[in-house]
Amino acid sequence: MATAEKAQLPEAVLFDQDFAAKFLENNTRPGFTAISGFDSIRTRDGRTVEEVKADMYTDLKTFGQLEQRVKDQFRDPTGSGQRGYTPNQQEQSGERPEHREHIMIAQDVPKGHPITKYRPMFYRANVPITVIPTFDTNAQEFLSVLRPIRRRMFEDLAIHLGKWWGEFAAPLEDAEEFTRLHIYPSGDIVPGSARKLDHVRAIGGERVDGVDVVDLIYTNPHTGEKRILKGAMRAGPHPDVGFYTLLVGAEEPGLYLKDTEEGALAFTTARDKIVGNAADDAAVLIPGANSAIHWVGLTEQTVQRPRYSIAAFIHRRPKTEVAGEFAGARLYRRLREIGYDIPSGLEAEVGKMQPEDSQLIGQILTFSRNQPKELKSGLERYYHLTNPKTQSYEKIMERVA
Repeated sequence: MATAEKAQLPEAVLFDQDFAAKFLENNTRPGFTAISGFDSIRTRDGRTVEEVKADMYTDLKTFGQLEQRVKDQFRDPTGSGQRGYTPNQQEQSGERPEHREHIMIAQDVPKGHPITKYRPMFYRANVPITVIPTFDTNAQEFLSVLRPIRRRMFEDLAIHLGKWWGEFAAPLEDAEEFTRLHIYPSGDIVPGSARKLDHVRAIGGERVDGVDVVDLIYTNPHTGEKRILKGAMRAGPHPDVGFYTLLVGAEEPGLYLKDTEEGALAFTTARDKIVGNAADDAAVLIPGANSAIHWVGLTEQTVQRPRYSIAAFIHRRPKTEVAGEFAGARLYRRLREIGYDIPSGLEAEVGKMQPEDSQLIGQILTFSRNQPKELKSGLERYYHLTNPKTQSYEKIMERVA
């Protein structure tokens, strides 16, 4: 196994002529890619990716230092971990609770937007992190700056594969998109308990070798009670659900992926890179793409300091199809399979939702006509509204600059 300090992910440079070929190759093997070349892209308030990332990490570390009773105010008990704050030890990898906390924030949805017709199953309201005044604004700016990046990524890929330039990018517009901010606390371990486990069952059934775990002395933040967590890890082996994931801040050691040929591979990346990895839907829709199993291990060294990371999860609109299944139904099914408390029967409810995606596009284009520039839909990049009264539209066949 490579060491975390030495392994570097293969890179694809946005706007380079060979970006799509390298992007596809890297998402095939090892399944993760480092993305660079986005220096010219700015948030809506003029910040670079690096600037808004630094501001978010400041907010996240501040939140991580708050008392548990304060953090708990931002939980959404009905959200299955998909909005607001989720405390440590609440999510599991198989039978092992994960030693991490997270905050989940989705894009804000304008009042009256047609996608609100899919509530409450999708596009739930956020839980405002009011204790830190800049938290929510920074999260929304972060999501906004990723949009031109992912548009360019998937437009280039579609053209490279000989498809309509909006084939992959258009279904991501006005879909649910989230940022999940992870806090991996430090901790005390049982001396001599650090070890590697083989044949660890990943979510989905695959076996993974070389997973770093420790026996952790865990102190309950509410009661002060101590107990031993056998074989603790920060995040167990899993593939991502949805379409694609973008990770900023993967420079800290501890993240591993299961390479298709070389077993477990530890990696870091430079601070000015974004790490991309194909999730379930991309593995079905993009030829050769690999939804790589990955995890965050715990060693005697990494457990001594907290680890933070920020990811964005990119989904398709709920009633677009993926392998004969609605993307939203597929998402609920996969979330249940990986351990979230998702009631059965929701997949069928997705099929009953109205409008159908083809109608939704026309409704969004009509709604977008009267919105200010910052609220206009990205669908206007891929479709032309031909008749506002009937909400009819047609594809824009030539790529927009």
